[in-house]
Amino acid sequence: MDSVFDLTGLIGDVSAWLIGLVPAAGAGMIGYHALAKNAATDDSTAAQHSRAQRNILIGTAIGTGASALINFITQYVGK
Repeated sequence: MDSVFDLTGLIGDVSAWLIGLVPAAGAGMIGYHALAKNAATDDSTAAQHSRAQRNILIGTAIGTGASALINFITQYVGK
């Protein structure tokens, strides 16, 4: 039984790290696409970067929510 609790602790620790890293990476990627959108010379390239920003924002919300949910679940399984 100790190995099961160690595994839940590892999963909880990894998900806790992801709760911090996913938004930071998402913010960096959104910043990159904002700069690239401002430097774009045509409208189609600017539209591509706008779509990329929206997709990154959605992915960041999903990733952070999933990590938080996993962290929440493993806290109660580990008890």
